[in-house]
Amino acid sequence: MPNVAIKVSVVMPAFNEAPFLMRTALETAAVLERAYGSAYELILVDDGSTDDTLAVARDASRLLPRCTVVSYLQNAGKGHAMRRGFERARGDVVAFLDSDGEIEPQALLALIGLLDGNEADIVVGRKVMVGRRPWHRQVMRWGVRWIGHMAFGLPVTDPQTGVKAISRHKAGPYLAACLERGYLFDLEFLALAQRAGARLRQVDVEVRQLRPNRIPSSVGLRHLVAAGDLWLRFRRTAPVAYDVPAGPKRIVAPTWETEAAARPSKPYRAAHPPHGFALAASREEPTP
Repeated sequence: MPNVAIKVSVVMPAFNEAPFLMRTALETAAVLERAYGSAYELILVDDGSTDDTLAVARDASRLLPRCTVVSYLQNAGKGHAMRRGFERARGDVVAFLDSDGEIEPQALLALIGLLDGNEADIVVGRKVMVGRRPWHRQVMRWGVRWIGHMAFGLPVTDPQTGVKAISRHKAGPYLAACLERGYLFDLEFLALAQRAGARLRQVDVEVRQLRPNRIPSSVGLRHLVAAGDLWLRFRRTAPVAYDVPAGPKRIVAPTWETEAAARPSKPYRAAHPPHGFALAASREEPTP
C-alpha cells in the first residue's frame, strides 16, 4: 500500500456476507476515492465466517489497492470484529459500515463531515427504513432505542445502526476499553463515551432490507434482556473500572486468532472481475 497519510479508515465487519461483500466493498471504495483520493483505507474484517466471505474479501483486496483483510478462525461477534479493525486503522477518522449493503456507502460522507467540522467526536446513523422489517426486529430496535435513550441517556436514536464515524484520538480510547464482544458493543461504546463527555451526534441514513431476516425472534429477545443486563452492570461499574487508555490501545488477540494466517479459503473467484478492475496480489495482514 502506498506510504501516504491516511485521513479516513473504513472498517467493514463481515460474518457470512459472501453474496454482498464484494459489491459493498467496491461501492465504498469508489465513494472514498472520489472524496479523499488516495488518503483512505478500507479494512475488511472476516469474523470467522463459514461461507466464502474470506475468499471474497481476499479478492476485493486484489481489486482495490487501498483495501486490506483481517481474519480469524472462530466467530467472535461484531464488537470484536470492530475492535480488530480499529486496531489496524491509521486514519484520524475511523468509520464503521455494515458489509451487507443495506446502507449506501455515500452515507459515510455526511457523518465524516460533522467530524471534520469539529461538531462531534462520534457520529451515528439514524435509521430511516425503506420498506418494512419483521416485527421482532422492530421490537428489538425499539427496545434497544428505549434502553439507550432512557436508561443510558444517549442523545442518539439508533445506537445499533451499522454506520458510525469516530475521531480516532478523541473517541478511540473508549472503543478500545469496551468489554462487550457482540451485538451490544455499540451501545456500551456510546454509553461509555457519553459518560466521559464525548460529543455525540446523529445523521439520518436510509436502510433497505436486501435479504431475508437472519435473526430469529428468540435471539432478538435475548438481545433485549442482555441490553438490560448491560445497563445494570454499567450502573454498578465505577468509571475508573474501565481501562480507558490515554491513546488507542493494542488489544491482545485470543490464542485461536494466531492461526488465522494459515486459514485456508475456498477457491472462490468471480467469473469476471468488475469492469475497470484487474486482480492483483491479495493483501492480508497477518493476525498477531
